[in-house]
Amino acid sequence: MLLLNPGIMKKLTLIICLMLIAATGFTQWISQTVNSSTEKLESIFFTDTDTGYTCGNGANIYKTVDSGNIWTLVHTDTIAIAYLGLFFYTPSVGYAVGGNGTILKTLDGGNTWIQQTSGISNVLRKIDCPAPDTCFVSGDGVILKTTDGGASWHTKYTGPEFLWGIDFIDSQIGYVVGSKTMKTTDGGDTWITKDNKWSNGVSFVNKDTGYVIPGYDTLKKTIDGGDTWQSISTNTSGFLYTGIQALNENLVMLVCSCQVVTVAKTYDGGITWSIQVQPNDTFRGNNIFFFDDNNGWIVGENYLPSGTHNVYHTTNGGNFVEENQIPESAINIFPNPTNDNLTIETPENATIEILNIEGQIIKAINITDKQTSIDVSDLSNGVYIIKAKTDKGLAVKKFVKE
Repeated sequence: MLLLNPGIMKKLTLIICLMLIAATGFTQWISQTVNSSTEKLESIFFTDTDTGYTCGNGANIYKTVDSGNIWTLVHTDTIAIAYLGLFFYTPSVGYAVGGNGTILKTLDGGNTWIQQTSGISNVLRKIDCPAPDTCFVSGDGVILKTTDGGASWHTKYTGPEFLWGIDFIDSQIGYVVGSKTMKTTDGGDTWITKDNKWSNGVSFVNKDTGYVIPGYDTLKKTIDGGDTWQSISTNTSGFLYTGIQALNENLVMLVCSCQVVTVAKTYDGGITWSIQVQPNDTFRGNNIFFFDDNNGWIVGENYLPSGTHNVYHTTNGGNFVEENQIPESAINIFPNPTNDNLTIETPENATIEILNIEGQIIKAINITDKQTSIDVSDLSNGVYIIKAKTDKGLAVKKFVKE
């Protein structure tokens, strides 16, 4: 084993941090609140860019018709304890699954919900419907199937596994993940283990190409229907990914159960990543849903009293937008890394803000000289962001305090 001395390890850690922040933007995720911000939301589904549904541990189902600005309670009960999965096959026909074997169906766009008979009391976590009357449900130790729109449900698998995610390509080919990853090619009659490792979520774009999230830091990809898996690094450290959606073979988004809103996004099937961060809220993401490339939502929970939101929405794919942004080469900072003082060179007068990686402003000054020295000795060691606002626009750079 190669052992590195502490000094080298420290330098490597700083480089990794800079790589992460370089791909990170303060992005266009807009906060929303469902009921109380303390309600833990687990699933979300939109039938168009305006109409959507969410549910969670409050055993409540909510609906919005304005992209999530206002959420209305459309169902609640004490039987399910929690609703964990949602799926709509059409704008009118949808399902919700949850605790105590609960399955609900709506035929009128969520205005009324009909209790269906599952015949079991297991916790049901996710549902997918590849055909109008054919649906599959995964849960704790069980997989269910209906071919008559839920009039009858049949057990297709039982075992000790916790099955947290499900995705069907068609009525015959599908995958479930949790304690292990399994695949069926005969409509759920038989299941073949494809991976014995834990995964939090699954998303396939065709019968061969799909992704699973094993939890921390990495993504697994298959291009042969799960026979082999490639482990892909997201270039993050300690990030617990809890939700996944692949819109096509290359565009994949993950949501993190981090301390702030955090989404990992790749446009090239996992070769490169951008890490989207929306700071200033104590939020842990549980699931993610994109209706198209631009319109997406994250649901989760607040874990501290200071948290105020449990839903976030984007209309531009979460990408960083800043009006009149100018190249970072418009300003020069040195030395970088630095211990005590940071020198900033700008071509004209500027307002300088120093932010931590959570987006909080640590220092703000106005400079009138082309070269200004700022005392940063009081800052904790770590990575910081500098925003320099001039008459020409905004430049953003990173620096490391050692």
